[in-house]
Amino acid sequence: MGEPALIALLGGTGAGRSSFINTIAGEDVARVGHGIYSETLEINQHECKLVEAQVVRLVDTPGFGALSADNPDPTASSMSFTPKKILRKLTAFVHGEKRTLSGVVYLHDIRKPNVSRLEPNDLTKLKELCGAPEGTAPNLIIVTTFWDLLPDVEAGLSSETLLTRGDGLIKQLYDGGARLARWGHYDPSASPAGPEFQDPREVIQDLLSRPDSNDGSGPSPFADLKEKLRQQKEGLKTEGYQAAGDAEEAKKKAEEGLRKTEESKESTKKRKRRAESEKEQMEEDVGDAEKRAKAKRKQKQKRAEKKERREREEKREREERREREERRAREERQERKERQDRLDQLEREERRERREREERQWQQQQQAEEDRKREKSAKLASDTTLQRKKYIKRGLLAAGGMLAFGIPL
Repeated sequence: MGEPALIALLGGTGAGRSSFINTIAGEDVARVGHGIYSETLEINQHECKLVEAQVVRLVDTPGFGALSADNPDPTASSMSFTPKKILRKLTAFVHGEKRTLSGVVYLHDIRKPNVSRLEPNDLTKLKELCGAPEGTAPNLIIVTTFWDLLPDVEAGLSSETLLTRGDGLIKQLYDGGARLARWGHYDPSASPAGPEFQDPREVIQDLLSRPDSNDGSGPSPFADLKEKLRQQKEGLKTEGYQAAGDAEEAKKKAEEGLRKTEESKESTKKRKRRAESEKEQMEEDVGDAEKRAKAKRKQKQKRAEKKERREREEKREREERREREERRAREERQERKERQDRLDQLEREERRERREREERQWQQQQQAEEDRKREKSAKLASDTTLQRKKYIKRGLLAAGGMLAFGIPL
């Protein structure tokens, strides 16, 4: 079995490197620091066992921008851990191991703004440590930490977007091919869903399982680099010996070197000021993002209240419209009832008048019938009287004739 895979941990102070190591080891093997003072002052190694007896060596480094507790003065730049100093220490360590790294894990607190950019030479050196001097950073994973301390996952996604799009180291590494992962001290049942949320063991196993990862046991590219540096140094020595007689030229070179050193210091100060300006700008961007989020929530609340008022008004209008329709229906029913009552009254009056008219007609008919009967009876009596008179007259005439002829009655 070859040597264990060698994985370096980088990141700002307080980003959670020691907690990351302790979680993989299953015990407290690394001291957890708090604040700006780094608990890790030198390169430390921790050998941890993964699944199936797989062993990995985690190389812990001082935090970017951390201060030594022995000299907490932030103006004492010689005691602070700049990215250049840390990469120099890591390069010396890897050179001493005579091997390349299997990968690099860069940890960053998701609650903090983006860190300052690396110089091109430092970024190239970081890629060389992973055995990829000219390509992208295939063996590097960016782990954003402390997701469990955020109010919600959406806030972390907004910060993550700012980190990957802002002008800083996170964007440099992300654009160079580094993969993103998320980690927080969640309970197994409470961890957010998604492949990006991984515990430290999963991060390391994922890093080692990448097809473009190396196990760190191959030849180191620093051997050739060391040989080139040695040859250049020998050449410089030879040229120095040949020019030893020219003291004035040596003095000029020394002055030129001093001037370049001063320019380098001034450039460093400018970069520091630019980094501080970028940090302030990032903090302002985060503040603006929070303000926009707050304004968006307020606007959403206003829309909800406006919608609720509109719904209440629509409900009141529907109720008023229903009441008006019911009142109109009642009035129409009342009008129909009154109209029907008037029609019924007219019909009853017509029936009464018809009965009275029929009764008058019947009475008139009865009266006429009685009048006819009386007339008939009177006519009959008159006819009988006339007939009787005729018979009497006829009898008298007959009797007179008989008397006239002397016929005894």
